[in-house]
Amino acid sequence: MGTQLLIAQYLPTLLQLPVPGLNTVQSSTIVGAYSLASVLGSVVLGAILANVSRFLVIGVALGLAAVMSVLVYLIPDPGFGSLLVVLGITGFILPTAFGPTRSVLAAMAYPASMRGTGIGVAEFGGRLGAADGGVAGGTLIAVGMGLSSLFVVLLLPIGVLLGSLTGLRLRSRRTGASKQAEVGPTGTVRAEGTPERAAAMD
Repeated sequence: MGTQLLIAQYLPTLLQLPVPGLNTVQSSTIVGAYSLASVLGSVVLGAILANVSRFLVIGVALGLAAVMSVLVYLIPDPGFGSLLVVLGITGFILPTAFGPTRSVLAAMAYPASMRGTGIGVAEFGGRLGAADGGVAGGTLIAVGMGLSSLFVVLLLPIGVLLGSLTGLRLRSRRTGASKQAEVGPTGTVRAEGTPERAAAMD
């Protein structure tokens, strides 16, 4: 959430810096395209998540977000036309990778007995990140960081999310393997342990 707020709050300012030096109308057009694309990206992500592996979809989204961050950095002579296209595509991908994935990852990370609490804690952390993102954006611009450099910094949270996704995927595989190990040779589940566990297995 901090990353999303940083971009939404400071993108107009970044676009009107001496480089790329766009005017108010041009920067507003790009911000509008970015915001519209982010809404469309969230809708498409939701439709895909309903039919494809969450780990695969989120991993691809984060990978594409990293590619687009590098691409914004590598634009040789950023003008209105090139930035409109590149940031429009980035708006479709990057907020999608940072936004809804937070809830999906939180839902996967916690067992059912504490999932509500876990998601609430994750959202609280997101609100703290939103507050920090506003401060971080102003600080980075104050020290002379421009549009391209700021998008390179986004590789850090993308890397953190990819690491979290990898850890959850590995844990999911271990959990799946342990459940398979509980199935007896007759195909029935071995109800070992307490009577409550046996009843739950039944």
